[in-house]
Amino acid sequence: MKIILLILIIISVYNITPNFSTSIISNNNKISLTSSSSSSSSSSLNRKYIVQKGYNFVDDKCSEEVVNTIYSIDGLCYFGNVYTCREDGKIIYDMYEGYSCNDSIVFSFVIENDVCDTNSSESYPTVYSCVDSIEIPTSALLIYTSQDNDCGSKEDLVNLEIVPTNTCINEDQTYSFIQTCNSTNYSITKYFGTSCKGGPIGHAQGEITCHLDNPNQYSSQYVCL
Repeated sequence: MKIILLILIIISVYNITPNFSTSIISNNNKISLTSSSSSSSSSSLNRKYIVQKGYNFVDDKCSEEVVNTIYSIDGLCYFGNVYTCREDGKIIYDMYEGYSCNDSIVFSFVIENDVCDTNSSESYPTVYSCVDSIEIPTSALLIYTSQDNDCGSKEDLVNLEIVPTNTCINEDQTYSFIQTCNSTNYSITKYFGTSCKGGPIGHAQGEITCHLDNPNQYSSQYVCL
């Protein structure tokens, strides 16, 4: 969530023409991600995903509204992090010394499946699960990240983040914000307190486009639903 806030506040200077070729196959709001330029392999159709559902700081039982969702691909490196689904349903998290995950593992632990984790590394209450498909809400800001420099994802999608729109989200115990978006821009309005009430104290916006995440040659395509 803090990464999203940073992206929203600091508008990237590396905007390039969108060329995101991944198509969405929907079935009751559940999707699989496949390349529109070639047929999908059986391995991509049988992929597993690790989903992290984040809750507001005040929701220490993970019982209220989900305010941030991140999908990672099982066993795939992303910025030096790898999540792996075990056969018993538990999740292994490995942090590598380098961003490419070719160096030594410097940190590793087991995450319980479908348990509210109030000590999550994400800094807010989080439930981790291994799933077979991705669920897309009817309205949200989607951020598809692929391991290339032009948002031409094909088979190299590595991360998908879903941020709900028109929802009060706690930045921390002191501030909150509401995210909105349209076909050209996304924006964030910040408030003092955790309820998004009173006069706003800050506002920032960015373009719905392709962003290059230097220095690691990842690119992120923003989509407003």
